[in-house]
Amino acid sequence: MSHVFATWDEHAEPIAAVYFTWQTGIGDEAVALYEEYYGVGVHAFLEFLRTLGLRHRDGRPNLAWQRLETEALARGWEPRDSI
Repeated sequence: MSHVFATWDEHAEPIAAVYFTWQTGIGDEAVALYEEYYGVGVHAFLEFLRTLGLRHRDGRPNLAWQRLETEALARGWEPRDSI
């Protein structure tokens, strides 16, 4: 996460925005869809997909969300949920 912001700082002019795709981890249904889409049923890969979110499924922040807040606040930005 810190590398994303450092790179953005270095190249701020051509990069208008950065979008973090999965703010919240995904559940069994979504994992099953991705398993079918990718054609990969390896447990470790599916757990990787399940936990890509910046927060746990119940909304509790994980370390990635905490880092996002730290990096954003250091630049005077307020992190917020998607609209």
